[in-house]
Amino acid sequence: ANPRNASAGSLRQLDPKIAAKRNLDIFVYNIAELGDTGVSSHSEALDLLDELGFKTNRERRKCKNIDEVIELLDQLLEKHSQLPYDIDGVVIKVDSLRQQEALGATAKSPRWAIAYKFPAE
Repeated sequence: ANPRNASAGSLRQLDPKIAAKRNLDIFVYNIAELGDTGVSSHSEALDLLDELGFKTNRERRKCKNIDEVIELLDQLLEKHSQLPYDIDGVVIKVDSLRQQEALGATAKSPRWAIAYKFPAE
């Protein structure tokens, strides 16, 4: 099972003692309701989560253009197998929350994010 499916299966355990033994860990990637925090971008939301003590992924980067995105993908492709956790790809997002709202979503996914999956090893 991949890490996502293994985690989901662990959380579905009827016995919480069994789930607790699975040694799950989490990175927080989003705030559902920003309220009046003054946050206007995804990267600011992640910074706020850091300030509040939540665990966020330190491998995240804010890229200024597509060339920086490609460079980051190349770097992560090279080092993802050495990370202390399993990943199968990267999600690339528009940073501006205003632009995210304007782009909207389809029935299946947001138009402001795309998943890049690493080639199978």
